[in-house]
Amino acid sequence: MIKKIFKSEISGSVRAPPSKSITHRAIACACISESAVRIRNPLECDDTIASLEACNALGVQAEKGRDFVVHGNGCDLHSNGLIDCCGSGTTARLFTAISCLAEGKTKITGNESLRKRPMGELVEALNSLGGKCTGRGRLPLLVKGKRLLGGQVAISGSTSSQFVSALLIALTRAGKESEIAVLPPIESKPYISLTLEALEKFGAEVREGSNMRWFSIAPGQELKCKNFSVEGDFSSAAFLLSAGAIAGKAKVEGLNPDSLQGDRAILGILSEMGAIVRERKDSAEIESADLRAINLDASCIPDLVPVLCALATQAKGKTVIRNIGRLRLKESDRVEAIVKELAKMGAEIRAVGNSIEIRGRMKLKGAEIDPHKDHRIAMACAIAGLAAEGTTKIRDAECVSKSFPGFFEALGKIGGEVR
Repeated sequence: MIKKIFKSEISGSVRAPPSKSITHRAIACACISESAVRIRNPLECDDTIASLEACNALGVQAEKGRDFVVHGNGCDLHSNGLIDCCGSGTTARLFTAISCLAEGKTKITGNESLRKRPMGELVEALNSLGGKCTGRGRLPLLVKGKRLLGGQVAISGSTSSQFVSALLIALTRAGKESEIAVLPPIESKPYISLTLEALEKFGAEVREGSNMRWFSIAPGQELKCKNFSVEGDFSSAAFLLSAGAIAGKAKVEGLNPDSLQGDRAILGILSEMGAIVRERKDSAEIESADLRAINLDASCIPDLVPVLCALATQAKGKTVIRNIGRLRLKESDRVEAIVKELAKMGAEIRAVGNSIEIRGRMKLKGAEIDPHKDHRIAMACAIAGLAAEGTTKIRDAECVSKSFPGFFEALGKIGGEVR
């Protein structure tokens, strides 16, 4: 599918899609809960459907509809032999750990991109806690499950916060008290906070050490949560808010002002760049102004980097986005992909070591964009297309279904010319 984006004057209001990260965590906790959990306002996208199917693969009935319903059965898990995570890294990490609790053997696999992403540290940690996982540090993995013994484990905080989240959830069902030591530097802390928040809603007992350096998890816990509500997603809203910042004015509703989501930082970043930011009880409105370059540490907000690169092309001066190394291990090498595709549009952008540098304000031109099968590259280049002369063609535009299936429709609602 090809989507064509034209230079546009943005003006309108749209509701944020539900949070993908929170939906994943709700599904994982519900999978090992004591009874049925109704997940209200879930995000239905390729990734979250992969997590629902993972529940079914472990003998836990999971239904999708307006709400998701996961029929937890007290962690009586029985593997049917295969979990296909498709392209979802979160599904792969969370359900590799949960599979250690399931009777039988489970093969964990995924698509070509996912099979390149690291899993070795998580496998080592699970095996030290009584799990039986074999593989070569990446998918596919074979898990011989029954239970996790628990105990003490140390894991790096710099490779993926999802490793920590996976351990936190699965170890609530371990045979003895567990302690996780997280080795610094610890990146993407907000995603660990979302996991702790989800576990709290399920009544789990987890003690947290200073600065997330360690966690203590009580054994054999019974997770319970009749209804779980998912808030709006700042990661997806960031693209629509950025559209307002470079091409007019955009309001996004359904956002929690007290959210623990790390990508809530987009509001402060847009303000620092000079955009007009109006926050209200459950919405945010962004209006364009003369944007200026910034110097930014992206270690806790990697998902914002592609759209921030698009924004920086329209900001006066040199923007430097630091600590971007983990972007090379996403659905694509996002550093290489965003540099290559924005350069096609006339952007002055380059990767320098562990940073990306963008010089603005640049006159962009429409180009044919290859998103490298990466939803965030496709959406970021579409936002850049709103400020570009001519036609911006996004090839393989259906890749946005991984996280934001309604992205192009939402962009049209706020005035973007999309065909």
